[in-house]
Amino acid sequence: MDIQIRYQLSLAFRLLDTTSRRVLTGSEAKLLRNGEPIPSVQRPGGYFILVNYPREDFILGIRAKGFEPVDFPVRYGELGQKLPELTIHLIPEKASFDPLSGVSIEGVLPGIRSLAAAKPDGGSCFIRGFDPKKKLLTMFNPNSLSFGRVYYALVDPENDSFEPFSIVEERSRELYLIDRALPKDFRPSFPISPIVFGRAGAEGDYCLRLRDEGGSPRWILRWETDEGAFCRAVDIRRPETFRLEPA
Repeated sequence: MDIQIRYQLSLAFRLLDTTSRRVLTGSEAKLLRNGEPIPSVQRPGGYFILVNYPREDFILGIRAKGFEPVDFPVRYGELGQKLPELTIHLIPEKASFDPLSGVSIEGVLPGIRSLAAAKPDGGSCFIRGFDPKKKLLTMFNPNSLSFGRVYYALVDPENDSFEPFSIVEERSRELYLIDRALPKDFRPSFPISPIVFGRAGAEGDYCLRLRDEGGSPRWILRWETDEGAFCRAVDIRRPETFRLEPA
């Protein structure tokens, strides 16, 4: 009698240090499913694979040395049916973050729901056009860079603001399907930069950590509250600019 063993992919995900873009390996992270430890297999490209779990929404806990703990809500209705895939950004712990090469922006803002940052001059790619019906973004990508980080910002350097988006599918190195509509008033010269994610707690506490890698110290912060989204420019070498209030 033949015995068939079938495996069903339950989830594939990568863990990134949000400040450095480094992919974490399996030996660096402990995983939990609704609070219970779970085994995983890591594949090439840094992907963790969960197999033979029911495709039911759950809380994915991540405990990695040197990083803030994460409890990430996995919602299958927001993932692909054939390939449920995620990229999860981890924030370095303050104690493990080198104060000589990075800064920590922390505080309390009642009602804050999210906090992120992007560099206004963070790359060599720029938007060329956008089809709002098909959600197709055309880039000027002279170095044929790969956009594998998923989450990016369309930066308006003139108004010190940015619009976040995520890449759903790469059609070519210059054409991408994205998850949302972009503002109509963009210019073809607006840069596209990676996003660095912070944390916003239920009690209004927040933290964001950024690395000073030389070059311009200017970053743009973007945060959301019940009143809407706000942006302002900060200088990471001048802590007095680290205020979450419109400029």
